[in-house]
Amino acid sequence: LVVALPLAAQTQRWEIVPQAEPRLQFGKMSVIGGLTNEAGVRFVINNLEITQPIEVVVAAADASKPLKLLVYKDAPEHALLDRDTDSSGSAVAKFRTDESVQMMVKGPSGAKYQLFAWVGPRVEQETPSLYTPIDANGSPMVASAVVPAAAGGTPPGNANAQSQTAAATGVMIPTYVTVLLGLILIAIVVLIVVVLRGRGKSTAAAFILCCFLLSRPDAAQGPPSIDTAPSSVKSPEMWKAVNERINQLREQLDTLEKMGIKSEVEAIKIPHPDDKPGEGGEGKPPSLLGAAGKMSGQFVTNAKLIMAFLEEFGLIDPREAAVQPNYNPPGQPMIPSRCAGTGQCGACFKDANAKLDKSRKLLEDMYVIYKQTELKAGRIHELASAAAGLSPYAQLAWTAIKNNPNEGMNVAQKRFYDTYDTNLTKLLEMANEGLIGVSVCERDNFKDYDWYPRYGMIYYNFLKERYTRK
Repeated sequence: LVVALPLAAQTQRWEIVPQAEPRLQFGKMSVIGGLTNEAGVRFVINNLEITQPIEVVVAAADASKPLKLLVYKDAPEHALLDRDTDSSGSAVAKFRTDESVQMMVKGPSGAKYQLFAWVGPRVEQETPSLYTPIDANGSPMVASAVVPAAAGGTPPGNANAQSQTAAATGVMIPTYVTVLLGLILIAIVVLIVVVLRGRGKSTAAAFILCCFLLSRPDAAQGPPSIDTAPSSVKSPEMWKAVNERINQLREQLDTLEKMGIKSEVEAIKIPHPDDKPGEGGEGKPPSLLGAAGKMSGQFVTNAKLIMAFLEEFGLIDPREAAVQPNYNPPGQPMIPSRCAGTGQCGACFKDANAKLDKSRKLLEDMYVIYKQTELKAGRIHELASAAAGLSPYAQLAWTAIKNNPNEGMNVAQKRFYDTYDTNLTKLLEMANEGLIGVSVCERDNFKDYDWYPRYGMIYYNFLKERYTRK
């Protein structure tokens, strides 16, 4: 207890819960203040989505006492962003991340600071078109052609511009997939307890204490000499540096609103440049663009404006950037289509394409859940392995657990993989039926009898190669 109580005081994380603010039309904000020290004061923001822009500003009361802002996911020793206050006494971090993010403010003991945190609304974009429209003679309709993604993924600074939520597209991720994801994570955590329990209560207690101490060598330094508990800061008490950042952010958001973006919504919708005013059809969410977006050219202007704004907020974690949805992935073959170009195929093309579109959205969404599950489970796996490594007996038990197919962790993992493979087979069949349907439309309307072997089969093989577990 003598060691653990000071440790708990130093590792206390204060949760920041941004609230709606009249001065900012988009998103939510919070301003808190307090005193810091060399050990640092820790904060966490929960319930984040990968498409939400986040801005964090730390302002020092005395610019001669520099402060450091660390933004991280796992531990401050592995900070993903590291910012020092400048001559004005402020430091700014802009980023995007998933689920939660942790922050630390550290500096001279007793240094006063204010922390401004803004969490923006979700930014959503329509799924890009799969086809390269061609006219009845087979000539590409360049003005409407979709530009393929750059090699290696989406354009720099816009790694997740093409991601979208299930609610926005009408695509639902099966509940059991999410449940199985949770089972894997829970199973791993439970197994850590099993390792400890197997050595008896006294050994488990000593093991936990060792992990506690080794993870923080400075734990025996004692409690902080000052009260570092932060408190909420009201508008009249906000310092100049914080107000300046809020005003700069407000100017950017005002520009978006003047372009026709509604200010009371929880999400900003990015129109696809190929969309025409009034398009969308049944089941698609209404456009969030107002009168300023009635012209087709204005659609493109608004999209570029929002994209430019979002590019300031890059993904903080490279591991997250690697497992985000990309509905126009690198290497995807473009599919020439007269039906898409001329619009003469009517319901025949509409129904077949709807089946193909739904299948490829679900394939990508399911694939991302699979990759994200492996990422999150891998993080906990690393934690368990590191903890077990402190004792040869625990290491032996942990190794046995990992290699035992009947353990709960491995059973849950197998069930998850089996579910993925089963769904993969069904979705590939749906995609193939859609491609065959499109080929029938091309044959009946334009006498193209070999559309499927030339284009459909190639695209089907691409889907199979991309989404099959390696």
